[in-house]
Amino acid sequence: MPLAVREQILAALFARLGDRLGLRGDGQDDVPLRRNPSAAQEQLTAVDLYDGGHDIEVGSTTRDSAYILGAELELFAPDGPAFNELYARVRAAIDLDRTFGGLANNAKERSLTQPSPGTTAGHPDVLGAVLTLDVEFWTRDDDVRAQ
Repeated sequence: MPLAVREQILAALFARLGDRLGLRGDGQDDVPLRRNPSAAQEQLTAVDLYDGGHDIEVGSTTRDSAYILGAELELFAPDGPAFNELYARVRAAIDLDRTFGGLANNAKERSLTQPSPGTTAGHPDVLGAVLTLDVEFWTRDDDVRAQ
């Protein structure tokens, strides 16, 4: 049975982030990535992806509706310059293909919370912030696995 379209999109986002945040031989460090973790983050630099809810933006008289899926990426870095570089790497991964291989119409940043210290256990100076991403996609009203 195929996965729901929203799961296909979140899995594609996770895979893309994994590809772009991993070691690439370009001098940038590997960044640990987790999806919907149950334990607190303990790394100095990391990204956690949380599945968000969605809104139905356009109901229609056809059998399709437009959805906006919210995905939250929690970013952790030891200081301001490292945080800004991590943000740039995450955005570059998203901006590489905002349709995730045609699964979505578009993905865009909704917001980034103020980076603040004290978000990582055992590392009170590590900065953490949440980047919220809106992913627009169409799916069938009577089958959320189909587009």
